Amino acid sequence: MIPATHRVYVGFGEDETGAIGIVDATIERRLPEEYKLGAHPESFQLETAGPNIYVNLPDLKQIAVINRKTGAITRWPMTLEHKFSDGAG
Repeated sequence: MIPATHRVYVGFGEDETGAIGIVDATIERRLPEEYKLGAHPESFQLETAGPNIYVNLPDLKQIAVINRKTGAITRWPMTLEHKFSDGAG
């Protein structure tokens, strides 16, 4: 949640329905605005000093960058594949 705006950002959906939705925590309601991504958002991070949301879209091999002020979505292709381990083996 972003305390100053009382907005909670939620990743949801699969394949074409994947998106980031927004809930207004002060009225406990989902807002109509959403950012359609075309794949499940595996994880995302909000900038603390800027308008961007960085979203990992592994099925598309992309990082999506959403500008919360303009609604514009830029996509960065991921050309290298990495496997991350939990360190257990």
